[in-house]
Amino acid sequence: MISINGVEIITESKKTPLYEAHINLGAKMVDFAGFFMPVQYESIIKEHNSVRTNAGIFDISHMGEFLLEGEDIFPFLQYVMINDLNLLEPSKGQYSCMCYENGTVVDDLVYYEETPQRFRMIVNASNVEKDYKWLNDHIGEWDVKITDLSSQRARIAFQGPKADELLQTIVDT
Repeated sequence: MISINGVEIITESKKTPLYEAHINLGAKMVDFAGFFMPVQYESIIKEHNSVRTNAGIFDISHMGEFLLEGEDIFPFLQYVMINDLNLLEPSKGQYSCMCYENGTVVDDLVYYEETPQRFRMIVNASNVEKDYKWLNDHIGEWDVKITDLSSQRARIAFQGPKADELLQTIVDT
């Protein structure tokens, strides 16, 4: 049993590494894909408009993260993704999805190239185990290693038209 905003709840939801910060900032927490996640702070409309016109920071620690490495990572990803990896720009992410052989979607995701032999992939929280198994089932003879980093890291996303400006106030470039 836990207490969220003074309400006792019996649950098996997980907490992200930023859970306490959300509570301390007055977030209204809900269960999302088995994790306690903030659904709003002060006002949904105010927060929505702020992200649409400026920027917002989102806790995406509940999402899955895979590290994909190996000499054959590029042809492997070309095989399992619907996008052309040749169009991926350095230091940029690309939204894509993986499909079953019949064309239906396994999951949508974002991936990033760190080096030609090292990629990161962010997948949906409810599909981490399924995606990890599906990817590993398709490695075949390719020299590829996939590591599930999902529970090892906190992740945040900066979103909105001024997200780059917001990020620059926080990190050194």
